[in-house]
Amino acid sequence: MSSWKTWIAVSTLCLSSGCLKDAGSPPEDAIDITPGGASGPGSTPPEQVAAGDRLDLGGLSVVVPEGWVVERPENAMRRGQFKLPSDEGGEPAQMVIFNFGQGQGGTVRDNLDRWSSQYSQPDGSDSREAATIEQQTVNGMAVTTIDLTGTLSSAVSMQDPSAGRNNKPDQRLIGAIVESPRGGMFFFKATGPKAVLDRWEASIEEFIASAR
Repeated sequence: MSSWKTWIAVSTLCLSSGCLKDAGSPPEDAIDITPGGASGPGSTPPEQVAAGDRLDLGGLSVVVPEGWVVERPENAMRRGQFKLPSDEGGEPAQMVIFNFGQGQGGTVRDNLDRWSSQYSQPDGSDSREAATIEQQTVNGMAVTTIDLTGTLSSAVSMQDPSAGRNNKPDQRLIGAIVESPRGGMFFFKATGPKAVLDRWEASIEEFIASAR
């Protein structure tokens, strides 16, 4: 990816200058949008969240990028959910953040392999080999990133395995696994048409770099 080295330099500077004030508690300015509140009794409606606001994901916080649409997480495993619009009004991409608690969710490698297995390559090669995987540090936290393009295969029906699978070509995944001392591993998955994720790539990188 084009600018991971840029944001890791910024993140390292932020750590040394004291931006990460307290790894044991959420930032005071963070907004909670999760159902029931990830860190408290209530939550803020997504439509009241603006670009530049910091969201509390319950063990990690991030800053909302300009142009993203904040959505209410569909279930308790999703700590954050965003729509990334297409500039031509077509199919959007989506960023979803999962967290299962300290010590939960499997290993970093297991998750990278599982994500890669959801995609196939036109030449039949192994998507695990096609993926670009890097290890970084953001605000003192270990972060592993993955970037992969291919044909996404998904079940037509989760209730009926015999219904077959949908195959969508030219799909891209930009993912990150952030290891938070407050909440365990947070799994960032931006998925959708390659053209849409190409448009939002720099924004996704800044989003991950904002994690603290």
